[in-house]
Amino acid sequence: MEKLSKFYLSLDRHRMEDSIERIIAHRDKFQAWGSVLSILSLLAAVWVTAPTLQVDIPLAGGAKANINAGYIIALAPVFIAFSQLWALGSLVSMRRYQLEIINLQTDISPTTVLSVLGPLSIYGDLHRSEYSPFIRLVNSARRGRSIVFFLIPAIAQIIILSHMFNNLMYFDKEKEIVRFEKLDENGKLSVDNWSIETKKVNLIETLFSKYPEGGNNYTLQNSGLNEFCGAYIYLSHLKKLNDRNESQKEVYAKLKEADLHCVPIEFPKFELALNSWINIFMIFLSFYVSWVGARYYSGRGIMISNNLRDSK
Repeated sequence: MEKLSKFYLSLDRHRMEDSIERIIAHRDKFQAWGSVLSILSLLAAVWVTAPTLQVDIPLAGGAKANINAGYIIALAPVFIAFSQLWALGSLVSMRRYQLEIINLQTDISPTTVLSVLGPLSIYGDLHRSEYSPFIRLVNSARRGRSIVFFLIPAIAQIIILSHMFNNLMYFDKEKEIVRFEKLDENGKLSVDNWSIETKKVNLIETLFSKYPEGGNNYTLQNSGLNEFCGAYIYLSHLKKLNDRNESQKEVYAKLKEADLHCVPIEFPKFELALNSWINIFMIFLSFYVSWVGARYYSGRGIMISNNLRDSK
């Protein structure tokens, strides 16, 4: 009987050690992914405030994909929320093994508790008076990490969505071509009017319209972003003409020499209302995932024998 008890004790110890290794692996995996996600979320939030940047991503066969502020507005909230869900999976797995250890052990050493709940968790021995000055440092470090891992992604989504509601504009590409043809005919085509005429997307359109009345060419309210877009569109139009007149030839040579670029022309076409409601839902999902993740990461709601108190 004694040998059988020792066997089960050894088996439980082996299972506990295996579970602790898995807990540490899942915690490290979450911390690595959470750090990357927070940095990307912060960059996305900054990107929409200065949206002239466009990044070319090389694809197979020499093709390129352009990532610009339009994609950030349309897709970043979805990417952030689903990435948080993916990262939460590591915390859920970590909690599973934590609960398994609770069922296996009746007495756990303080060192083991550190491995099980993490070095930034409040556990039983830290409630002793000699550790009281250190508790504040532990709490501050845990709150700091919680801000990085759980709060920054959610706040980044709010910033992105607010720019969508407040700064999203639209323009009609075909009307811009006609407008520039008239300017060209009248000899009024100059650097001062190389921009495009934009209209603000109002809140009603954002929430209840498939596309703005003027089409689905989007941009942001930023003078640097739209400064040469009209001339770029007209240049693209002139490139397709086989029989340019003398005036058009002169304008074509002038615009071609200017090496124009227009980021908004590469903005994705998306349905306003559908995209807006999805992004709103993603913000609420992100806050919920952040709340659950913060609890799991800090070890709240777990009680291990007499060595760990319920930290609710």
